[in-house]
Amino acid sequence: MTLDQINTRLVELREQKARISGMETEVYARIVGYYRSVRNWNKGKSEEYTKRVNFSRWDRTETDRPASVPAVPLAVVPDDKAQHELGFGAAHPNEYLYFFRKTCPNCPPVAMWLERSGMDGRRIDVDRESGMHEAERFGIATAPTVVFLNAEGRETGRASTVAALEAQVGLSSMAGA
Repeated sequence: MTLDQINTRLVELREQKARISGMETEVYARIVGYYRSVRNWNKGKSEEYTKRVNFSRWDRTETDRPASVPAVPLAVVPDDKAQHELGFGAAHPNEYLYFFRKTCPNCPPVAMWLERSGMDGRRIDVDRESGMHEAERFGIATAPTVVFLNAEGRETGRASTVAALEAQVGLSSMAGA
């Protein structure tokens, strides 16, 4: 594009903008435990808001995947004895990945259920950069989220609440142990 074409396009866009009718959208975000209009935040919080990183679902093809996100499944060492002792069949998980945030009000009940279940798993803090990369790798958009993996490291299911965990794994009797 030439400079004249760019200037012409800018004039067209300014005219289009002038014809737009409506109202300014009010944006609310959580700050120190409650929601408040971003427009009313102080200078420091407004600056922090511009640097926030939000979860986004990973809906890209393998060729679009950044080099920092591995394309291979997570390697899990099978433990047939533990599976047998817990009564797991082929459809039940071998391991879990528990994605959480320290400030998440819904995470503690899920964490407690997982601890009582006796299953092996990893806790992944998505507030850390490494945890955020793992969340992107598995397409995690909310916390808490538990991803169940089979012996080959393939995902077999997900859950975000105690009720969903019980339905997914079928170990409701362990939750009250």
